[in-house]
Amino acid sequence: MKNAKPKREPAKTASPERFERQMRDLVNYNLDGILVVGLDGVTLFANPAACTLLNRPLASLLDVEIGLPLSGADYTEIEIRHPDGSLATVEMRVHSIEWEGQPAWLADLRDITERRQAQEALRASEEKMRSIFRAAPTGIGVVCNRVLMDVNHRICEMTGYAKEELIGQSARILYPTQEDFDFVGREKYRQIAGAGTGQVETRWRKKDGAVIDILLASTPIDNKDLSKGVTFTALDITERKLAEDALRKSEERHRQISTLMSDYVYYGVAFPDGSTETQWISGAFERITGYTKEEVNQLQGGYSSLVFPEDLQEVIRQYPNLIKNGTLTVEYRLRCKNGEIRWMLDYIQYVK
Repeated sequence: MKNAKPKREPAKTASPERFERQMRDLVNYNLDGILVVGLDGVTLFANPAACTLLNRPLASLLDVEIGLPLSGADYTEIEIRHPDGSLATVEMRVHSIEWEGQPAWLADLRDITERRQAQEALRASEEKMRSIFRAAPTGIGVVCNRVLMDVNHRICEMTGYAKEELIGQSARILYPTQEDFDFVGREKYRQIAGAGTGQVETRWRKKDGAVIDILLASTPIDNKDLSKGVTFTALDITERKLAEDALRKSEERHRQISTLMSDYVYYGVAFPDGSTETQWISGAFERITGYTKEEVNQLQGGYSSLVFPEDLQEVIRQYPNLIKNGTLTVEYRLRCKNGEIRWMLDYIQYVK
């Protein structure tokens, strides 16, 4: 059998004395300041919270003009200067009442200084972020469910679209293919799920149809709720990619040339005792000598260990001329890996 809840006794009508005591407690313990002010501006009543808010004892408030703008709107915000010079922002609501048979004003006062300070700090922070958003040389935007919610001026410069043409559009408008769009969504959000942020290289298509290379980095506004939006930065790396591609092609051409040429070119460091450390050498060297660069550097003395000792001494003897003139032409015999002896004509250039 379930426990029956006891029936609540009907509230008894409070005696006048008890009712007055309850009303007095409601006013005295209210956290808002309460003032009753006559139509002549003289204070008729003030609760403890009003004394605290105005930073004045009760005796200094009663029967004196309070100086508050009580007429007019029933709601206003005012600043109150305390005796110590500090300012408090107060929310005041005013109602007309009857007090001891005479018309009067009832003023409810609430200190909102901290709330106003927090709002001002938030406003200043938001203005600062808007300034960065507008002035940043990098493209910055916000997407929600991959729909463009905001973009800065740099995004418009990069893509050729006006801001109004992008806001509210799917980010698909920026990608040359569905495959590019899908890859970014899949890879970026995979990284975000694992590390809280994502970065990927992709391609965007400008309004005029030109395709540019983009380094895209994204971070959620709230890691726990992606529906609140994702902030992204976009850096145009087209020139960098072109330079990297040109360098790669140049290195490949030089590699092919160095492999096919009958002579070989090397770069390294020579020490006073004649030992060397080869840092780079063309492909023809291995074909001629049978040694790789790594094998030569493992030999005691390095490249110089392949040179006949008496020839090496002659090369070392001419080091001062190399340092003085910057170049040196010498002949020497080189022992190949298979034991074959070859005469080499070496054009050496000194690099500081």
